[in-house]
Parts: sequence; structure tokens; C-alpha cells
Amino acid sequence: MHYNGRGLGLDHAAAARHFRDAASLGQHNALTWLGALHERGEGVKQDHAEARRLYEEAIAAYRKAVSLAPGFALAYTNLGNLYAHLGEYDKARDVLGRVIRVREQFMGPEHEDSATARLSYATLLWREGKLKEARDMMADALEKLRKRLPETHRNVQTAKQRLAAIEADMAKQKAP
Repeated sequence: MHYNGRGLGLDHAAAARHFRDAASLGQHNALTWLGALHERGEGVKQDHAEARRLYEEAIAAYRKAVSLAPGFALAYTNLGNLYAHLGEYDKARDVLGRVIRVREQFMGPEHEDSATARLSYATLLWREGKLKEARDMMADALEKLRKRLPETHRNVQTAKQRLAAIEADMAKQKAP
């Protein structure tokens, strides 16, 4: 993948072209990735207005997807994470909380998808500065992920890294 260098080598300009093509074919998550490239100026000219336009287009697409398929948890997750990225925390909390409820209802609270939903919500809490709640939820997500997935799995690694970062932020708060 050109975006992160896995397999094809890191090439943000090529990633932008591929994301643009994918978005034109209806792959709405590509809008989010393309927006991120514009936001950071990676592979394209940095353009915050274009990034915001792409994010808004992605939000509209995710909202349409969940209106058509209310149980489509991945679309809710993408929508909630995008709201969190944009600092719209109330909307993110509502959407990501719904993801947890849907995942746990249909897959059970111990399922790795339920744990991944908790990982997203814990990340939101961390962004909001709710460190104790974030730590507790991230630790719970990590414990559940480790029961179902290998230690090398991307979600286990993400939860470990974020838990360590949350704990580091907590230690900074306690330091004189």
C-alpha cells in the first residue's frame, strides 16, 4: 500500500491518485484517507479547505450508509472516528457508543470486533483528556483483543501503543 509503505513502498502521491480513483468508484473510506493527505500535505499540496470538503463528503456518505443499513457497524465506526478527528466529540461519543452496543449485541462483549469498538471509544476519551476512563477502557479492550488475536495483530499493537501513550500522559499530569 503506497499510503503506509506496506508492500508497494511509501508513495503518498500514488496513494492520493489511488484514493481519488477509489472514491470515484464509491469507496467512501478513500475520501477520509485523501482528506488526511490534503490535511498534512503528503503527496498533494496541503489544503485544509479541501481536506474539510473531503471529510464532509465522507461524513455524508457514512450517514447515508447507516441510514440504509442501521446495523452497519463499520460505517458507524468510520463516522465516529471522523467526527473525533474533527473535534466533534459529542457526535463521536454518540456514534461510537452505538457501535459498541451493536457489536456487543450481535457478536458478544468478548468478540474482537467489540473490543476494537472499545479501542475506538477509548481513543476518543483520550483525545478529550479523560485519561482515567480512556486508560481503563483501553486496558479492557487490549485484554479482550489478546484473548482472540495474536500479539502481532495490528489492533493488539495499536491498543498497546495507545495504552502506553495514555499512561505516559497520566504520568505527566502527576509530575510536579
